[in-house]
Amino acid sequence: MSTLALDDIEMCLDAAGLPWSRRDQGWAVPAAGDVARELLVLPAEDGLTVDGVLIEWDEAAPVCREALALFLANGERDVGGIQCVIEGTRARVVARVPADRVEAGLAEALKSVSAGCRLLAREARALLAPDLAGLYLGFHQGGPGA
Repeated sequence: MSTLALDDIEMCLDAAGLPWSRRDQGWAVPAAGDVARELLVLPAEDGLTVDGVLIEWDEAAPVCREALALFLANGERDVGGIQCVIEGTRARVVARVPADRVEAGLAEALKSVSAGCRLLAREARALLAPDLAGLYLGFHQGGPGA
């Protein structure tokens, strides 16, 4: 991790006006009020990462994963400051806060990740149904019915 002091990060979390607690190597912001999902604030080599799990699944057909990836790529453009990541059986919404911007950027990153989770979750979950995923890809890729 960079030279960020734990006390400084915790002051920034306090300033964001959200409840939080220490968790392992980072901090957890519980789902409550304006926070759509539990968010984790984790140290990174170049600053902090704010991470929220968008959806999880047991199995997903290849068509579902393809549709979900396309949907999340489009969602990144619609919700500023986030990146959507598919890893294994979960999709996450992530924002990175450079070390020199933690004081000014942590609260905004928390809001962006929460907004991304709130705005993208329902449709992302729906795309785990192969028939809907196929229709979504057909529409967005100019296939039959487009």
